[in-house]
Amino acid sequence: MGEAAAFFIALERTCANQLLVEAAAANGLKKITVGDEEAEYTKRCSGSPACMYMQFLPEYNAIVEESTGTVLQ
Repeated sequence: MGEAAAFFIALERTCANQLLVEAAAANGLKKITVGDEEAEYTKRCSGSPACMYMQFLPEYNAIVEESTGTVLQ
């Protein structure tokens, strides 16, 4: 479950960043596209199930703390 949640969080952040890029491009700034090799490397280094779980863990802990544990009930 943690891995799936991490992917959704990453997707949400990616969408937000893309909106910022599109707004900047609409104002004349040039888009810079990440190359295939760089994207592959990033996926290989940070896209494993264990890594995704570890990326989600701080989010989970923050949610539990902010809800004073009620999210667990």
